[in-house]
Amino acid sequence: MKIPYHQEKIKHAFQKYGNEFTQCVQEHVDEHQSERKGFSVFKSTYPLFVLIESLNSSDYFYDPSKELLLQEALRHGEEDIVIEVARNLNLRDLNGKETLLKEGMLKQHFTPYFQELYSDMLMLLNNYYMNNYRGCYISLRSVLEDLYRHLYYKDHPQEFLAVTSGYTEYELGLNPKFFREYLSRTSYLFGEEKDMDLFGKNDRLYKDTSVYIHASSLDSLSQFESNASFCLKKNEAEAVEKITKEIVSISVTFLVCVHRNYFVRFNDYTKSLIFDIYDKNIKHKFRKFANI
Repeated sequence: MKIPYHQEKIKHAFQKYGNEFTQCVQEHVDEHQSERKGFSVFKSTYPLFVLIESLNSSDYFYDPSKELLLQEALRHGEEDIVIEVARNLNLRDLNGKETLLKEGMLKQHFTPYFQELYSDMLMLLNNYYMNNYRGCYISLRSVLEDLYRHLYYKDHPQEFLAVTSGYTEYELGLNPKFFREYLSRTSYLFGEEKDMDLFGKNDRLYKDTSVYIHASSLDSLSQFESNASFCLKKNEAEAVEKITKEIVSISVTFLVCVHRNYFVRFNDYTKSLIFDIYDKNIKHKFRKFANI
């Protein structure tokens, strides 16, 4: 026997949910804007957003063929060629061929996992300002895993081609532990200063965020009963703020090292926005290590 009014009851419940959700979102945003700390998490994410946008920018586009031409022209004393190439190292007004070249170079140097970092950080902010702290940690672990994949597949285009052609990482013997351990074998991170402890920090951050994926600890459970359960908890918000700064810091470090040939072309203002993620002593150590 068909029970009448199912559709109307579900629609009513959906409308109630929507009204409650809309009201809670506005209340959460207003609450964070009134809190001084509400700005801090956004400030900590901003350097990574700037770095991603700058690496995608035509103003800093790196064309290795022009770099080689410039080097040879300088070596042979061809001043006219030097002036012409130097003026066109940064492509601002791209024509059709230059646009295709840029697209090809970006695909070669910046995998889809690099682009996904932007989405991960946006999800982090949305979760944070909704007071969804478990969601924050899940987003932060996504940042780490997409970062690992980008660094690995950039150096291993054949395996990236296999993955994009239908093979799974499982079939190729690739997993998060493998990607993390690969970092210590990269040439651009080789010889990093011990007091920076990049790899030790990275392992700790991955461990701390993974707890919230598996929710094996009671402290990692959300235990929401309604949208009204998403309430601001200062201790948890501060913990998210702290680990966000650490993960953005280590992400910026890895990305600047692997894409150093792009980063050195950034103007000083852009560099200063990116380096704002570091404490003063760490900034000095990193600039010395990376020779920037």
